[in-house]
Amino acid sequence: MSEAVSESPVATPKGIRGWLILPAFGTCISPLVLIASLVATMPNYDRVWNLRGRLPTGLMAFISVEFIGNLAFIVGWIAAVILLVTKSRGFPRLYVGLMLGMLAFLVADLLISSVAFNVSPNPSDVTSIVRTAFVSAIWCPYMLSSKRVQNTFVS
Repeated sequence: MSEAVSESPVATPKGIRGWLILPAFGTCISPLVLIASLVATMPNYDRVWNLRGRLPTGLMAFISVEFIGNLAFIVGWIAAVILLVTKSRGFPRLYVGLMLGMLAFLVADLLISSVAFNVSPNPSDVTSIVRTAFVSAIWCPYMLSSKRVQNTFVS
């Protein structure tokens, strides 16, 4: 006589709970922080724009790329918020891409401004790089390997 083995269901972590709350919160505030930062620097961009004929072409190109890059990150984080709330399968990859992209952007910005334009690194710039590297080192592997992330972002 064969007996059916009844196994109790194993609870699988799912949903924006547990540790996933932290990167989810960061995702939601990132576009707001970037917009606030861009708004705060708009007077500087306005001054640069008014001086555009007197500034070196390389510096104008650098500032333009920096501005466009910041706009792209704002759009990217808004897209990440949408993927987060819809629990889209693409969210973890976009999150990792944005975090690593921001880290690369910050490092490149610091190096280019230091080397090409002889601008001394600002302590807040170094702090931003260290903070972004630290957050990336923790949450990027989590996004790629967590069972909760795999079970939550399925649509």
